[in-house]
Amino acid sequence: EKIWGDQGIRFSTVILVWQGSFDANVLTADRFANAKQILDGILTDSVVHEGKAVTFSDVCHRGNTPDGSCFRLSVFNWWDNKTLPSSDEQLIDQLNERTRMDQCGRVLRDEVSMLLAMPHRAADGRVLSASAYHFVFGTRPIDEARTWEGNLVSRFIDVDSERWGESEGFRVYVRTEHSIDTEIERSVGGNLVLMTVVFIVLIGYTVSVTYRHKNLVRSQMLLALTGVGFVMLSLCLAYGIMGLAGVPFTAVVGLSPFLILGVGVDDIFISLNTVHEKDPDIEPRERVSLAMKQCGPSITMTTLTSFVAFAAGATASFPVVKGFCLYTATAILCVFLLTITGFLACVHLDAIRQNHNRIDWLLLKSRDPEAYRGPHQRLPWGLTAIFQVHLGPFLAKPVVKAAVILSFLALLAGGIVGILHLDQGLRLQKLSPYGSYFREYYVAEERLGLDGPAQELSLTVSISGLNFTSAEDMRQLEQLTTDLEDNVYAHADTDKRITSLVRTYDDWRSLNQFNTSHAAFYDHLDTFLKQDGDPFKKDVIWNADGHISHLRIFVRTIGLPFRKQDDLMLSFRDVVDDSELADRVCHTSAILLVRTGRCHSSADDSNDADCCCRRAGRYLRLPVSPTHRAVCLRDDCDDRRQSVADRLHDLVGCPA
Repeated sequence: EKIWGDQGIRFSTVILVWQGSFDANVLTADRFANAKQILDGILTDSVVHEGKAVTFSDVCHRGNTPDGSCFRLSVFNWWDNKTLPSSDEQLIDQLNERTRMDQCGRVLRDEVSMLLAMPHRAADGRVLSASAYHFVFGTRPIDEARTWEGNLVSRFIDVDSERWGESEGFRVYVRTEHSIDTEIERSVGGNLVLMTVVFIVLIGYTVSVTYRHKNLVRSQMLLALTGVGFVMLSLCLAYGIMGLAGVPFTAVVGLSPFLILGVGVDDIFISLNTVHEKDPDIEPRERVSLAMKQCGPSITMTTLTSFVAFAAGATASFPVVKGFCLYTATAILCVFLLTITGFLACVHLDAIRQNHNRIDWLLLKSRDPEAYRGPHQRLPWGLTAIFQVHLGPFLAKPVVKAAVILSFLALLAGGIVGILHLDQGLRLQKLSPYGSYFREYYVAEERLGLDGPAQELSLTVSISGLNFTSAEDMRQLEQLTTDLEDNVYAHADTDKRITSLVRTYDDWRSLNQFNTSHAAFYDHLDTFLKQDGDPFKKDVIWNADGHISHLRIFVRTIGLPFRKQDDLMLSFRDVVDDSELADRVCHTSAILLVRTGRCHSSADDSNDADCCCRRAGRYLRLPVSPTHRAVCLRDDCDDRRQSVADRLHDLVGCPA
């Protein structure tokens, strides 16, 4: 988006299930009318944004529809300004009419799978019943639209109490473009409360462990609290460093304090315990030195292990994981540095306090001149007593040994079985808190089978810093293009796999008998790009020197359901990563829901899933799903002679 601009559309979806039952039929006249009332309420409802009332029509995406209407997908697109059916039979008859079309010329019966969930059909293909209504709303990427999205959610669901709204007899499931962001923020907001509780518990624990009421001089409560403070200071230092470095602070990063508190307090306890066990008659500086000589290597090695682990995690390609690991690794390093510097100085000061026979916290002189000589060796009490006096002898019994071995083998077997049944992947709903409307939406979507049929994707490969007059750079570009074509997920039809400016331009130059050498690349490019109807005007970005700074090509894939497309994306990303070019691969979200009107081309009209037009000596194809119709351009196939890139964005205006 930084290079090519925002994709220009955001999607919000609503699912209506009658009384929350996924087995109920929503195709009755009464329920049809109730669903229409809900839709009308969504479209007319207003929300105040910066003192201005905003409705859907103010924030909706408007494409090149005949009437300039907003992008919205619902079965009621075919009933706008028309009388609703008065009986169940009339509804079914109208739903299956071949003559019922929307403003984009699409037959309602052919679009049912996107409009209704779990439609039941008769032997002749007539739709008889369905389990839910499915609405999709397209909005522009503006602040007002985000406010409207928030109002759409709050219209049906009380997010704070997680109460589900019932509207006109329907259970309503909602998802907006920013649902995942708001729900993660809300989830982490709850974790902040938990982190506060954990912080208080840690303070209480450190006080209980280091406070020695029988000998207040040997007590180290104040020093322990100081150590916890240094851990929190380390967090602030790490977050500040990462902020200055420009690493984004995501909601997931807010979970790192739990790890840092554990690691940091552990180092604090090790240091305190080691110093406490040293002879108090030793000079304070030497006493602290001996203690750190003993525990310093352990602290250093554990810190190094944790730091390396998170530093390795920072190489992950998933940005959220990468940011989390960067913040955590930096925080671990800051904890270590502050522990061996600032906290160690405080340990030395506390040793001086004990040597001067002063009471912990109050720093007053003790009446007992020998108080600082109190017991300093480890005694069997508390946890030490449990492990040394009770647990050790218990585990040494033969029967217990056998039970421990059997338990270990059972756990090992269970672990192996569990690994074989791991559910890989990171679904978006897993990031939201339990009970979240976002999670419930996806549960409903899965139960209703709204994942949709297998869809072909058009992947965008963006390439930067290419010298088009260099034979080596052009060789690398052709190698990348070939590797993308040869990918196992690339479309089976070789003519449909790649949409490339460079290849088409070379064909055009050959067709017109121009110089096709790399050095002459720019000689006729301007003429090529200025042709009416040329599809590549928006696929290049020029720099101030009149050369191409960014180029994008499109790859058409095989058809896969949405939740099985992760391996496909990873496969193409690996191809791009292996390339020597500065490139990246992404999927244009707008293409997912693009469905078009009727073909304007006479070429290949027999195949309404792939109409195409001949240009520059080759076919130029618009990459869309095989279940969708395509619009392609030729000199005489569209009076407006728009480029395919223009057309692709305009078509988003026709509801999917």
